[in-house]
Amino acid sequence: MYKRQLKKIAQEFLIFAREEKLVKEKFNLIEIIKEEITPYKKTFAKKIKFTEMFPRERVFVYADKEKIKISFRNILVNSVEAIQRKGEIRIKVWIEGKWINIEISDTGIGIKKELLEKIFEPYFSTKEGGTGLGLSIAKKIIDQHDGTILIRSKPYKGTTILIRVPILV
Repeated sequence: MYKRQLKKIAQEFLIFAREEKLVKEKFNLIEIIKEEITPYKKTFAKKIKFTEMFPRERVFVYADKEKIKISFRNILVNSVEAIQRKGEIRIKVWIEGKWINIEISDTGIGIKKELLEKIFEPYFSTKEGGTGLGLSIAKKIIDQHDGTILIRSKPYKGTTILIRVPILV
């Protein structure tokens, strides 16, 4: 367990510190989101209810698929870890003009208002043993794709993260 945690910290640091070029390609973002959710749904089926709301049409983006996966995974891991007993994670995707919106909400422990402004800062964590890199990496990746990432949270009510990235038209 200790080795795995050290390896995770080292990998996250490398991702954060590295200035890699984006390897962009056209892909259906809905497929990628579904692919990333599946292992969590299977692993946490007894603890967490997953609710998905996706548009019927395929939603194409021109982005770095692997980095988008990392960003989404980092946010999803935080949502899973925030749910202490039983809860729900809702993933909603909708198109608004030239933007695709991805909203990830959980019914976890939430984040105090005074900590929200620091949540995307490198090495800031509200979790014991957290690296404080997961959300900062997610933000960096979304920023690299000319997108935005916002967070709202209420202690003991849950957290919602909204990602907006340009849609490929």
